Amino acid sequence: MATVAGKSRVVPARLRARPAPWAPSTMLVAVLYVSAIGLQPLQDRGAAFAQYAVVDQRLYMPLYLALALVAVATWWLRPAYPARLFDPWLVAFLCWSGFTVLVSPVPAKALLGWGKQVAYFLGVAALVVTCRTQRRLVHVLGWTLLAFVVADVAAVLLRPDVAIHHASDAVEPTLAGLWRGLHPHKAKFGELLAFAVLLLPAIARGRWRWLRVLALPLVALMLLAGAKTSLLALASSLLLLAGLRVAARYAPGTLVTIVAAPLIVLLAVAGGLLLPILLVDVFGDATLAGRTHLWDVLWRYAGAHALFGSGYASFFLGEDGPLFRTGDPMLMRMGNAHNSFLDLLVTTGWPGAVLGHVALLLAPVAAAYRRLPHDRFARLWVSVILFGGISSLTSVTLLQNERASGLLLTIAYLALRQFLPGGYAVPPIGARWRRHHHAAAGA
Repeated sequence: MATVAGKSRVVPARLRARPAPWAPSTMLVAVLYVSAIGLQPLQDRGAAFAQYAVVDQRLYMPLYLALALVAVATWWLRPAYPARLFDPWLVAFLCWSGFTVLVSPVPAKALLGWGKQVAYFLGVAALVVTCRTQRRLVHVLGWTLLAFVVADVAAVLLRPDVAIHHASDAVEPTLAGLWRGLHPHKAKFGELLAFAVLLLPAIARGRWRWLRVLALPLVALMLLAGAKTSLLALASSLLLLAGLRVAARYAPGTLVTIVAAPLIVLLAVAGGLLLPILLVDVFGDATLAGRTHLWDVLWRYAGAHALFGSGYASFFLGEDGPLFRTGDPMLMRMGNAHNSFLDLLVTTGWPGAVLGHVALLLAPVAAAYRRLPHDRFARLWVSVILFGGISSLTSVTLLQNERASGLLLTIAYLALRQFLPGGYAVPPIGARWRRHHHAAAGA
């Protein structure tokens, strides 16, 4: 109860409530659009490869500059916000990655890539911080993804000449007949559909419960897109999440680590022995469209540059990169390692690869482990991280700012650190914020 000149005054709830952060939500939608669809929707796949694969990074600079400005503004208004969001593992990874810039064959490009990554982390973190509840954050992401799916289907119906892969494509004509929607490649379409499936239960609640029936059409679209990797990663992540949820009810984190670590090693060995058979049966190609040939080259390079790699974000640089100098026509066309671990290994060495995966995959899941039985939002974010970790075996998902997987993984990491189990944001100003909050509630 507030008083004015000795008289009591009831403050209406609509005045006590914080205003809806429409501006940050709109910016988050814009970042999601750039990440999921890109700046060249409905691109003509009949064009030359260079026009398709080499996207002028100057087009993306306004995105990184905008995120940097948002980060600076948020830091000015809420000085405590970065401290909560970045744990020692991530700080160590960013510091080591910055150090590898010094050994890059093209230090200027490596430094630019590292700077864009830091601006991306801080900017996306600022957008997450402005969401008072996880419910608002999830709804912004979920409804935006569903809107993108509708736009993709509309593109296929209205412009099948460019929204579906064709045999006349200059790049990967073997994908003929597979849907890609507004995306430059069917793999990006498959990732977006997978994330839509993961977010669907979180937004299909209350009066929107009927939306759960959309799960089957979304899976059907994944089949039309030929998103085998995303389908396998989606199913595996949901099964693994269910196992972790059951384990969290009965076993503490330390015990699970002791029991699970040897089991994971055994499964990895068994998977390595069965991999050739699985590749042929599931993908019809034991080389995974040439990936295994690329991986052999990357392993040899990593063996010769085990400590620092090529320098952060300086391996896949076209004519400036090591692959171009091999003279192999297939390798010269590769823009990434098609494996997140190898991607970090060849660019930042073994320390960077280990620190990056611990910081972005293992540490967040371990920290959220005890919350899985009773926190639905923790389950959502862990499922996103598990999907990213599994799909990263045959594609690059970590630290890929210009695709949906990189953004969703970043948001999942930040949300697990920024929000309390109850779904509300961590108080950004400590005791002063709590006193103000309690005073407003008491009024």
